[in-house]
This record gives sequence, structure tokens and C-alpha cells, in this order.
Amino acid sequence: MKKRLLTLLTIIGFSSSLLASSPSDSIPKYVYLAFGGGLNRTSVNETLNTSLSYTGFTPGFSVEYSMATSKMYVELRNVFSIGSLSPYKAGSNFNNTMQNIYENINLNALWLLYKKPESKFYTYAGPMVSGKVQVRGKNSNISNSAYTYDISASFGLAAKVDKYVKIDHIFSWPINEQNFKLGASISYPLVSNVWLQPYSGITKNIAQEGGMLLDLSNSYFGYFLNYTNIEVNLAVAYLLKNKNAIELSYMHDYNSTQPKHNPSKTLNQMLSLKLYFNFK
Repeated sequence: MKKRLLTLLTIIGFSSSLLASSPSDSIPKYVYLAFGGGLNRTSVNETLNTSLSYTGFTPGFSVEYSMATSKMYVELRNVFSIGSLSPYKAGSNFNNTMQNIYENINLNALWLLYKKPESKFYTYAGPMVSGKVQVRGKNSNISNSAYTYDISASFGLAAKVDKYVKIDHIFSWPINEQNFKLGASISYPLVSNVWLQPYSGITKNIAQEGGMLLDLSNSYFGYFLNYTNIEVNLAVAYLLKNKNAIELSYMHDYNSTQPKHNPSKTLNQMLSLKLYFNFK
């Protein structure tokens, strides 16, 4: 609990210190539509199916819209991955795999709070909303439940830093001048509504006519002290002369639920290659 509180205070303190600086109209303006693909390493630990940790590399995809104006940055991002997970050091003949679906939608509206135009350094902070879904289906005859999920809708804070750099040599070898953008962002929810499977793992109405796999009545309202979701994104983008860009990015999304029954912990680490198309 102390670590989660410290994380939140760090974000708030960081954002508050930035408010002391006045924004400027010198920020680069753009409108980007991006498509990406890569590998997502997913790790899951839950108490309903088993105490073992399930891990695996699954293909991941993303679609993003981002816009920078003279005073703010807006981003809408959707990340999706699907694939098979297995227990640590499980053999190929061990029929105990888990199918996992991961969906992550984020909307950030961040204001420009600090800038250094001479060094092309820009910092933003503001509110964010997110919706995340992780559904797991078990391929095993020994589990006590074949189906689990955790869903969350959150409102919180986000901060972002962009740094534009030019490279004209690598070590001592001169090259043609190239433009890059380094980016880092962090988000943390303040309030969330979390939906989880019931104690038995299978919803009561699944056997009824018109029954659903999701039991939306089984939920809890979480503050930052009893629901943890830290998401960090790092990126290096190569800016092309036609104003498009190619980006290598890393996403670290840690999620921990603390309901009365069946808590879960998940970690998604996705490495992606993205193509940005400029529309401004």
C-alpha cells in the first residue's frame, strides 16, 4: 500500500511542479494515425484457477490517433493481443495451457506545462480514462474453473515527456543528419470500477437461456489504494522527411485487483514497431 501511495504522490508532485512553468506556442504541431504490431509477454497469477504463474509471448496489435496543438496533446490508443500462456517450465505434453485475450483502450488529454524550445523538450500532464479487459480460458482437466476475467474502467492522471534530437554522427563516424523523437509516459488511475468473475468462477446465469459469460453484477469500486494499474510507455521515433515516422515502443502495463475473493495480478510487456502517418 505504501508503494502505491508513493507512486501516486510522485505523479501528483511531478505534475504540480510542472504547473509553475508557462506553456508556449513553439511546440511542434501534428496529427498522426499509427498502426503497430509486435510481441506481448503476458504474465498472469490468480487464485481461482491455480497458484502457478502463467506466462507466454503472444502477438499484439495497436491503432493510435494522436494530435498536438500549441497547448495540449490528445491521444486515443487501442492495444490488443491474443495467444496461449503456460505455467513456468511446463513441458509440451502438459495439457495445462491458458488462452488469454488482452484489450487496452486509453484516452489522454494532456496540457503542455513545461517547455525548452532551445533544446526541443516538452512535458505534458492531465487526466486520462481507460478501459481494460483480460479474459482467460483454461485448457485443462485439473482446474477448478475454466474461465476467468478482469475488466476495469478507470479515471486518473497521466504525464508525458517528449524530446526531439538530431544525430549527425555515430561515435566518431559522421552520417547524414537524422531527426528522432524520444518519448516517455506514465498513467495511474485514481478511481476505478472493476468487474470480476464470482467466487465459483462461472456465472450463475450461464446455463440459463440467454445467459452471459460475464456477470456484471459482480464488481467493486476501487480507489488507488485497492486497485493498482501502472502503465509506462517508452518510445524512440525516427522522423521521416515526409513528416511520417517509424517508432519502436515498449509498454509496461501492471494490473492488480484486490476483491474479497479471487484476486489477480497481470503484467503485459509489449514491444512494438509502429508506422505513423501525418495528416497535418
